[in-house]
Amino acid sequence: MNPFAELDPTALFTQWAPVLVQAFLVLALGLPFARLLSRGAERAVERSPSPEFAAPAARAVSYSLTAITFALALEVLGFDLGVLLGAAGLVTVALGFAAQTSASNLISGIFLIFEGSFKVGDVIQVAGTVGTVISVDLLSVKVRTFDNLLVRIPNETLVKSELTNLTRYPLRRVDVVVTVPHETDLTRVQAALFDAADDDPEFLEQPAPEVRILELNELGVRVQVLAWVATTNVVSGKTKLMAAVKSAFDRAQLRVATPQRVVRLVPAADPPQSQVTSIE
Repeated sequence: MNPFAELDPTALFTQWAPVLVQAFLVLALGLPFARLLSRGAERAVERSPSPEFAAPAARAVSYSLTAITFALALEVLGFDLGVLLGAAGLVTVALGFAAQTSASNLISGIFLIFEGSFKVGDVIQVAGTVGTVISVDLLSVKVRTFDNLLVRIPNETLVKSELTNLTRYPLRRVDVVVTVPHETDLTRVQAALFDAADDDPEFLEQPAPEVRILELNELGVRVQVLAWVATTNVVSGKTKLMAAVKSAFDRAQLRVATPQRVVRLVPAADPPQSQVTSIE
């Protein structure tokens, strides 16, 4: 006996047609709404201080709302979401053990999006790597080093490590430290270093240059000159400041301390004379 022979097509249509229409409406309205909100999130992030996170944020919103839309459609069709969520939970746990690193990087990427410590184009230093950020993704950040190498840094590493943004602010300070002999006139040294800090237009008048006496040691007196430059000129500024210090010292006839070793020659003492006692 065919069990499908007893099924009434009209009854089935009457029973399921409204449900299918409702599920279709949920998908027809929910999916475009998800795309609309994801685009809105993308535009909002593009106008923020960290526009490079626009694409990851849009994907996160789109995936979340799409999942919610399909869940609502399944609920309309009569599926028990509790059972589905329970099964999904078991699957999630299994996948979690298999992909802990990816999940950690994904969560870390979300934290980085909201933190906004850097953006594409910034020069960062993290975990021994210095370079320009060329892309920010949900799982990793790609950096191009100054010797033209591509380095992929997992987001988890960025969150757990100390990160320095070398180009976050428009100004950077450059400095040069020299050691002069103890007998050198420090007033002349300070004047020469201030002249060096005024030697090139790249060195800014404000903030004003500084000269600091750092310490006295066995070699001499350590003195530091500091000047401010635009962040884009930090490399050339450091080079020019060192050259300016050398020229200023030459003009002022100053010299830097060089390691010296004093050797004292002490005359050797006469060896003790042997005393021999004669035995008669």
